[in-house]
Amino acid sequence: AARQGVPVYRFNRGAGAARETVIFEGDPYAPATLANLQQRRVNAANGGRWRAEQNRPYVESEEIVRAMMAVRANNIKYVANGPATAQKIADLLNNRITPLTQGDGFYHGEGDLPQAGNVESAIFGFGEVFYRGQRMSAMDALNQTGIEPGGVDPDDPANDMGLFRGIYSTNAYTLGQAALLVNDAKTVLDWHDLIFSVSMNGLNSSVTPLSAVPQRIERPLPYANWQAERLLDILDGSYLFDLEFQVVNGQVQGIPRLLQDPLSYRTYPQRNGAAWRAWEELRKTTTIEINASDHNPSTAPGTRPWDSPELREPWFMRHYVKPTPRNTPFEGWRSEGGFTLSNSNFNKTELSGNVEQFTIALTDTVHTIALRTLRIGQPFFSVIAPGDVLSPEVLARAAPEYEGPGVLGDLVDELQVLTMPIPVEMDPNRVHPDETFTFGSEKVAKARLALDVSLRLIAQEALSATFWTDVREAQRPARPFGDVPECAWESFRE
Repeated sequence: AARQGVPVYRFNRGAGAARETVIFEGDPYAPATLANLQQRRVNAANGGRWRAEQNRPYVESEEIVRAMMAVRANNIKYVANGPATAQKIADLLNNRITPLTQGDGFYHGEGDLPQAGNVESAIFGFGEVFYRGQRMSAMDALNQTGIEPGGVDPDDPANDMGLFRGIYSTNAYTLGQAALLVNDAKTVLDWHDLIFSVSMNGLNSSVTPLSAVPQRIERPLPYANWQAERLLDILDGSYLFDLEFQVVNGQVQGIPRLLQDPLSYRTYPQRNGAAWRAWEELRKTTTIEINASDHNPSTAPGTRPWDSPELREPWFMRHYVKPTPRNTPFEGWRSEGGFTLSNSNFNKTELSGNVEQFTIALTDTVHTIALRTLRIGQPFFSVIAPGDVLSPEVLARAAPEYEGPGVLGDLVDELQVLTMPIPVEMDPNRVHPDETFTFGSEKVAKARLALDVSLRLIAQEALSATFWTDVREAQRPARPFGDVPECAWESFRE
């Protein structure tokens, strides 16, 4: 591109406000130009290191930084870079070298540039890292593992372009955490479904809201229907499908059950189905993002003007790199050509929106845990008191039904705070006029906190649900609870 006079953002042109500044013209391998570019790269790597004197906290969780590096190692294939640079990220991961990386609270722009700069700095031996959990200088860690510092090709360090291409211009810091969020969220939602099935057994619950009639026949909401069917599968074999009483001469004979559960039980398919739907949207977006380019500029070898109509227009042709002819004087540097275009692929609005959508949907469903935990012990709904079937000795040594209404209230309060969306920001006197904000990493961090609180609420329901399943077993010892809920109940009470 440079040899053909094509302007390339952040290569032969500057970055940001310097986008029209010419860094060099002609052949990047001209000795003076190459030396200048490589020195610029080294200076940038040195300047990108995490520094305590900046009063910026580093990320405490090694998991987050490793997730960031894993994402960058995966999507760096979309960046015009040397293979040695990509290999260095893998080297850090495989040797458990984790750079000190700046956390949130200081930069809200689009593109996680500071965090990627911290990693690149460590590759060059600048700054500090944790090596197998021990904090030390990056150079000491590289020396101990035998990794050559710098993103260069060890077979040709003097001429490697990887030295100055870098790994920055990426959302890997946000995307790595989003991938962790997707994984952890599925675990929490699975636990929620499992513990709710135990809770239904403990309440002596009506299963009519799960049936096909109110679900797919009368209200075909795909995720609510799926959630109801999943619960029917989990509860398979439970006594809840049996009729344990009959009415003779106006008198109930047997063990009665209410016609209708409290709303905190009845609305579970709709509420948790919505959470699963939001999770699926987040999963799809995250999967696309970690397997796509978030780099500026787009560098797409092999693309041609006829691949899309607009590419044949004069403005686009200005950015078209023609394939290198076979008789090129640059031995070993033939190129198939393609387009290199400036873009905004670092914008993470869709992902950020999916994260907040999931957080809201999660809170909408798990806050009802507090209500279920209270309702299951109320005589109107339980139609029995524990002392009716459990001896005072058993009750005295039983685990508590839950840790108290104060704990439930505090957890719901925490969730309420974490659900609040982060508003947009615009302060023309504080930021560069070209900058916009998405707060992606902050939104993901809030969502992960909400998951943690949700799991604590699920633990409260596990206490109440299993306690009341003990009651139901004592009420009628022959009752089956279904293989899945029974396994969870027995394991937890043990």
